[in-house]
Amino acid sequence: MSRRLSAITAVALLAFSTLVGCSTDADDPAFEREAAPDSLGVYGYVHGCFTVEAYDGARSVRYLRATESGYAFDAEDRAQGERFRFQPSDLATYLLYDRDQRFFAAETAEGGAVSFVRPATLESEVDRLEVDFRSPAEWQLEVAPSDADRFVLKHYATGRYLTQDGLTDDAAAAAVVTMHPAQACATFPEMALDAEGTATPKQWEDGDLWGFAEIHSHIFSDAGFGGGGLFHGAPFHRLGVERALPDCSRSHGEDGKRDVMGYFYDNNAAFDVATVLPVITKGAFTEFVHATDGWPTFSEWPNSRKRSTHQVMYYRWLQRAWMSGMRLIVQHATGNSVMCDLTVAVGAQKTLYDCNDMVSVDHAIDRAYQLERYIDAQSGGPGKGWLRVVKTPKEAREVIAAGKLAMVLGIEISNVFDCFLTPPAGFPACDETIVRNKLDHYRERGVRVVFPVHKYDNAFSPGDGSTGIIEVGNFVNSGHD
Repeated sequence: MSRRLSAITAVALLAFSTLVGCSTDADDPAFEREAAPDSLGVYGYVHGCFTVEAYDGARSVRYLRATESGYAFDAEDRAQGERFRFQPSDLATYLLYDRDQRFFAAETAEGGAVSFVRPATLESEVDRLEVDFRSPAEWQLEVAPSDADRFVLKHYATGRYLTQDGLTDDAAAAAVVTMHPAQACATFPEMALDAEGTATPKQWEDGDLWGFAEIHSHIFSDAGFGGGGLFHGAPFHRLGVERALPDCSRSHGEDGKRDVMGYFYDNNAAFDVATVLPVITKGAFTEFVHATDGWPTFSEWPNSRKRSTHQVMYYRWLQRAWMSGMRLIVQHATGNSVMCDLTVAVGAQKTLYDCNDMVSVDHAIDRAYQLERYIDAQSGGPGKGWLRVVKTPKEAREVIAAGKLAMVLGIEISNVFDCFLTPPAGFPACDETIVRNKLDHYRERGVRVVFPVHKYDNAFSPGDGSTGIIEVGNFVNSGHD
């Protein structure tokens, strides 16, 4: 009888202790959990070095550790946890870069199983030729629903939340994450700025502002020409310089032999049968065209005069110009649908999206706002960056007076507003109503400068003229020379 009563008493005591919260560390690790370090906010962890702690309410506190096959939340001691460089890819969005220069990523198999992997190289949308591709290595930081001093990590590619074992659709079931300051993290790859000093604003009593302007630029030419690499290299990339300015052989081929537009444009080469035949039959030239290496060696580009199909306006180079006194820049969305169509037709390259001129314009406008966000992210939060897209002279003056770079958006494209001289199938002839609607639409998007004609004849005017392959393109575009 006494043994039976003792057992009943033990059960009752255990039930009572559970009800009043007297659980053991194994049952409730939060009972002994240390206080969180001071929160830096969702934007404040940029470029910092941290170990990552996770607690999901059911298991002990664990730290993220690198393993032979990937990562696991299985380290009980913080010293065993991996140290990550938090590299911003967008506002409140980070790449976690470990000491072996690998990334913390989550991949989902066809059956739904999630694994934490450690890729050394990340793929981009251009690498995969998938316009909507999102890297599995990007993580969005959100304040935890249950703890204002801690966070949850949302997987950018899937929209799901991190747990100790994988991903969940429920933010309330996500692991509560704490970043602990650490040391000896790897340095994330980036272009050297090679400049020092502070860009100090200057304004005179009469209202004049100090600085110089770049009134005609094509920062986002990579968004033109179908976006697939006919023009190679981006002014920035969410995944860093390695994806923004990689070797161009992915699009231009070995020795640049698939760089059709660059070959004819840079060399002012004759568009004759002997030159064109190999391209038509094989989609490539037979001889060496140019060295392809980009970051970090750059043998032949950037060079706008000799390698016109390669990026020359990476954002760090733009930042250096801002530091030297540039205070206004006009960014014209551009491209060339005919050159894009011809290159794709011969099999030299592929595209991310349609070669149509205005499709390129829309992507370039999107990218301008994304660049503004990206620079803000590198600088610690919204509005903290050194570049702002402006829509009025007043906004431009305010931005310049604050010592920042004002960017004006423009359009310089051959068939602006799809106003073709000879409309192709599916496109109406432009009239006053179409043009007014297009002007209103692009003004709403922030565009303040429009060239009615560029290179080719269109419904507004004869082209502004050129030679070589551009004139061939004009014939294709308009139906006459």
